[in-house]
Amino acid sequence: MENLEIIDKLTAVIQANVSKHFGHTRPTEKGLETVRKYAQEQLDLYVKGMMKESEELRKRWKGGHPLMILSRVSRKTGGYEIVITTKDNPKGL
Repeated sequence: MENLEIIDKLTAVIQANVSKHFGHTRPTEKGLETVRKYAQEQLDLYVKGMMKESEELRKRWKGGHPLMILSRVSRKTGGYEIVITTKDNPKGL
């Protein structure tokens, strides 16, 4: 990905949403998958909006965008943490 700044901004916004909705719960294995699904839905909504504004993105991602969410437990906070990555690089950008 050429422009990672937008990915950083998306990560920050989605992380804030995750913290708001799931910050009161203790992380669990089932919770990780729930958080991942929630964050992926958020990402899909933002990307869909970006695609409406950009003809280039519509052409490039007509078969679907390559971005996906990974979720894990943060060692710093003990809460849920998300990472945006691509299908080609599943360990992270």
